[in-house]
Amino acid sequence: MQIKSDYFGKYCEHKIFGELLKHNLDVFMTIVDNKGIDCVIRKNEHEYLDIQIKGRQPRLIYNLGKFRPRQN
Repeated sequence: MQIKSDYFGKYCEHKIFGELLKHNLDVFMTIVDNKGIDCVIRKNEHEYLDIQIKGRQPRLIYNLGKFRPRQN
């Protein structure tokens, strides 16, 4: 299925959010993506992970690609 390109990024984000929730993770979606953060995952009471999601057509593939952890 081909999704309109201007919708595809949001489609990928929500697809990944759903996958994270399947693993019983606490997922917090951001309202504004001005720092390259699409969601935040709580690891424990004191640690959080900032997540940025990138999607490419025509196939939805889960791939860490060039994963670069931030300082936090």
